[in-house]
Amino acid sequence: MGIRSKCLRDGQMLVVEVSGFLCKPCNKFSSSKEESDMHLRSYTHYKTFSKLVKAKAQIEKGKERDDMTKNGEEGEDEGEDGNTEEQLNESDKL
Repeated sequence: MGIRSKCLRDGQMLVVEVSGFLCKPCNKFSSSKEESDMHLRSYTHYKTFSKLVKAKAQIEKGKERDDMTKNGEEGEDEGEDGNTEEQLNESDKL
């Protein structure tokens, strides 16, 4: 018996057939649709999904700023309340 045959034989006990659902962001495996649906309604999944959405929005915002910088455009800086400086100046006139 060669080394490859021995490795194959010994390695087979490390492989397990699975069937189910995997929530990739949470790394949560569910063996049934009902269990998976329950996970999707959980607070843990909600928090993980929310963080993922916020991170993606930040990445997109960064790409947008990079594109504007590369194109020589000046972006309007927003204040803490989401208004641009121009909008704040206009509201001061009122």
